[in-house]
Amino acid sequence: MNAFDLISVFLYVQFLVLFILSLKCKPPEGKHAKLLVKMAWFLIAGTVILLIQSLFRLF
Repeated sequence: MNAFDLISVFLYVQFLVLFILSLKCKPPEGKHAKLLVKMAWFLIAGTVILLIQSLFRLF
């Protein structure tokens, strides 16, 4: 894993934490809720892809 991978993983984790905190603070409504859910799925998918790539580079 190089520095770029670590920064990418850190940013995705940070976005996920911020997203979870924003959901706990107040429930989103309407169009914003759908947008936030889509954003969360993209972030989760990106994080999984980055972690898989990092694992393949280790071996």
